[in-house]
Amino acid sequence: MGFILPPSTEIQLGFMNSKQVPKSPEFFFKGFPEDVRFRHHTIPDSLEHAKGTLYEAWFNAIRLSPYLAESIDSGVWRNDKSREVHEQFGDVRGVSFDEWWVNRGYSLFAEGKPFSKITLEAGQGDAEGKTLAMTIPLNVSPKTLRDQFNDLLEQHHPFYMDFDRWKASTSKLPIRKSKLTSLSINIWLEVYETWVVMGGLTGSVHLYEVGEKLNLTPKHVVKRGDMPTDITDKHQAMSLVVAEYLGKARNLIAYASAEGWFPCVENHEWVERGTRAQHARYRTD
Repeated sequence: MGFILPPSTEIQLGFMNSKQVPKSPEFFFKGFPEDVRFRHHTIPDSLEHAKGTLYEAWFNAIRLSPYLAESIDSGVWRNDKSREVHEQFGDVRGVSFDEWWVNRGYSLFAEGKPFSKITLEAGQGDAEGKTLAMTIPLNVSPKTLRDQFNDLLEQHHPFYMDFDRWKASTSKLPIRKSKLTSLSINIWLEVYETWVVMGGLTGSVHLYEVGEKLNLTPKHVVKRGDMPTDITDKHQAMSLVVAEYLGKARNLIAYASAEGWFPCVENHEWVERGTRAQHARYRTD
C-alpha cells in the first residue's frame, strides 16, 4: 500500500542525498485519544491511532450509506450537501479504512494548525485579553501551583466549564460535540451491516437472529431446554435491542450522508419511522 503525500511534500529522490530529503509532513488530530492527541503524527503513524476512533466510525457510516450508494449509481442527488459529502469522502464502497485514510481521510480531519502550548512570556499579556502572562514561582509545591493555575483558568477562561474542542477545530470536517462513544457507534453500525448482509433490506431475516449472531445480549439468546414461552420472550427482547440499534445506526448514516454531521442519532427525515412495538414484532414470529 502506498502513501500519497500532499503535492508540497513531493520530492525527486534521484537528485537528492539523504540529508536533503525533507521530513515527512506531520499533523494533529483532535479526535485521537488524549494520550496522543497533542503529538505530531505522520500519515502512516496517524493511521494506527485513527483505527477504532470516531474517524473510522464516520467512514463506516459513509461506507454503509444506502443514500450515497443510490446517488452514486444513479447520478441523482437528494440534496447538495449529500453531493458534497461524496466529493469529500469519495466512493468508499469496497475500500478499506486503511487505504482510504492514507489517501484521503487524514487530510479531511487533520487540524489546520498545531495545538497551542503554554509559553513563558516577557510581557503582561495581550491587549485583547486572549492570553495570560504568568510568573511561576519554583519554590512552591507543584500541587499548589496546579491549584492556583486552575483558579486562574476559572476566572479568565470564557469556556472554563464547557469547552467544546470541536468548535475550536480547524479541520475540514470537525466532529460534532456528543456524549456518544466510538465503541457504542461501532456496535450500532455493526448491527446495521450484519442486518443488511443477512437480508434485512428484503425482510428475509428475523431481528432476533441478528442479535443472536452478534451475541448482543447473552441473556436473550435462546438456549437448549428453554420453554416455548421463554423462547418467545427472548426473541421479543432481543428484537427490541436490535431495533433500537438499527434505529440509531440509520440516523447516524442519514446525518452523515445528508448533512455531513457526525455523530448524530436524532430522528432524520430520510429515515422511515415505525413504533418500537412494530419493530419488535417484525419477523419475530
